[in-house]
Amino acid sequence: MNKNINLLPLELRQNSGQTQDNFIKGLSVLTIIVVILGGLIFFTLIRFIEYRLDGIEKELIVLKPKIEQAKFYQNENEEMQAEIRDMESIEEAKVHWSMVLGTINEHLPQDIWITHFSFNQDRTIKIMGIAANLSPIGVLLYELNRLTCFESFSLEKAEEIKQGSLPLTEFSLKGMMAKGSV
Repeated sequence: MNKNINLLPLELRQNSGQTQDNFIKGLSVLTIIVVILGGLIFFTLIRFIEYRLDGIEKELIVLKPKIEQAKFYQNENEEMQAEIRDMESIEEAKVHWSMVLGTINEHLPQDIWITHFSFNQDRTIKIMGIAANLSPIGVLLYELNRLTCFESFSLEKAEEIKQGSLPLTEFSLKGMMAKGSV
């Protein structure tokens, strides 16, 4: 039989049941304090986030018209850029006829008369006329092919006709305008 005998005076003796009760009470108080502090921190954090959210919503309300205005200006800018590109392409495709006709006139031999000049949208040029003989037609053809504003000219037809007692040559030339030339 083994018995434990406590030889400490009563004031120094600790009751294990009481110590355990004190430990549980302390742990309960500590748990309650932690829960209360955690709840306070949690609700304070929620209030702070709500406050910041309200501030952000107010800023958004102020910025929303500016954003819409910026989008409007951006769309308008894109439309204007597209319009500018369209106008530039039209300007590039536009033929400056005074330059073309002046250039042809500078290289036109004296005994050739142009009776017809046509231009199609596919940049094809057709020149018809009358010449004293084939020689000035060859000179004109050579000069037109040398010019940078035309890609290629060729003789489509040439036939001899009589105008009263004069023998003349009626001709037709066909060529292409060079892209971006005038």
